[in-house]
Amino acid sequence: MDALQKSHGVTNDELIVGCRDFAGARGVVQLRELAPHVDGRSDSPAESATRSKWLQIPSVPHPDLQVEVAAPAGSYFLDLGIRSLQYGVDYDGEEFHGEAEEAHDRERRDWIRNHGGWTVDVLRKENVFGVRGDVEAIIIAGVNDARRRR
Repeated sequence: MDALQKSHGVTNDELIVGCRDFAGARGVVQLRELAPHVDGRSDSPAESATRSKWLQIPSVPHPDLQVEVAAPAGSYFLDLGIRSLQYGVDYDGEEFHGEAEEAHDRERRDWIRNHGGWTVDVLRKENVFGVRGDVEAIIIAGVNDARRRR
């Protein structure tokens, strides 16, 4: 849904109204639940899945996407985060976060943590989709840590 919005510009309101047009159709119940949360700023399906799982945790605030953190030479971005708590999450997929990008990612996150004062968790496929499936626990612990720091 996020990719649909990003590539075709469909708005959340259009999706919500569209639910009425397809009442009783297969998948419309899921569409009705998802439509208000669709956000074309998501950079990948895995990032969307991470946000979807985050939104199901009642004890934590909803995240923003592509959270900008000011840095000396411009800005760094976190995939998801809560500015007021200075808590963020990055999803590192295998395709775009291999060995070549690892040093840059580590340097960027270290700066965000040490100079920006943020708590940052890094998620991988096994956290969101794998047997371990511990993304909710990671987010809850990260938010609680960020709350204690504030």
